[in-house]
Amino acid sequence: MAVLPAVAVTAGTALGQPAPTPLTLNETVEWNGPEAEGRVFAYDGTSITVALGWAEGNEWVETVSYAIARAGAAPLTVEVPAGFMGNGQIGVYEIGNAAGPVLVVGAYTGGAHCCEQLYLIDLGTKDAEPVDGGMYDGGTVAPVDADGDGLLEFVVPDPRFHYAFDCYACGGPPAAVFTLRDGAFTEISAEPRFRFLFVEDFNRYSQSCGTGEEWTAGVCAGLLGAAARLGIYEGTLAILKPGLGKGGKLVSGWEDFSICANDECTETQDFTDFVEAVDYALRRWGYLPAD
Repeated sequence: MAVLPAVAVTAGTALGQPAPTPLTLNETVEWNGPEAEGRVFAYDGTSITVALGWAEGNEWVETVSYAIARAGAAPLTVEVPAGFMGNGQIGVYEIGNAAGPVLVVGAYTGGAHCCEQLYLIDLGTKDAEPVDGGMYDGGTVAPVDADGDGLLEFVVPDPRFHYAFDCYACGGPPAAVFTLRDGAFTEISAEPRFRFLFVEDFNRYSQSCGTGEEWTAGVCAGLLGAAARLGIYEGTLAILKPGLGKGGKLVSGWEDFSICANDECTETQDFTDFVEAVDYALRRWGYLPAD
């Protein structure tokens, strides 16, 4: 994530600019294409101006910059990697224990399945730095009030499961829940209030893994992940294990499985056995206690 030098922002129509688009708390606005160049959004004294950074030749958008101006705070510009003709999202939300509303900005990087990159800025903190909210497959990633407490969370398919055990379309990742807590983008999936999400995942994925003549590796991995969240991993594995071994019902496009061994994924652990790969991944990712 790159933070550029401070840029002053002038919002208004004096220079022929369009009037700012007001943002409504807890609602997401999507923008698309070159017409977003210079567009200004506003929320409670904060203005955010969009600028598109075109690649050489002006054939596609390489970056999207959001210039943020607030009274009493130094101007800040957040640059987000982008792709195609430029697509993005912006919104202000009540998230976690932030000091004030949280500005969330994002841009679509391009690709068949990937990715929407997010950054979060706590507008209640004058010297707040952008927090990397991660990259997620698909387009807009909007927070929701998953547990009904009035605060919003990001609920996404756990991206670590994608491609780990099978092709993207063959997978069934369990849910992952994130919030802004003490200035950090924090996973809170294991909190009991989100248990219902994993009951839903378990019931859905058990229709494909454990029944029928073929069990897709990506779905079985997601089922075991949901079981781990529910505290029934060992029992679920014992029931499924005969079908997961050599000569069983497991089907995967991968001959072996490679799991990142550190956060940067500069090192991997490679497995030929599916059960060993899943067990390592679930412990590495915090679904199960580390060995």
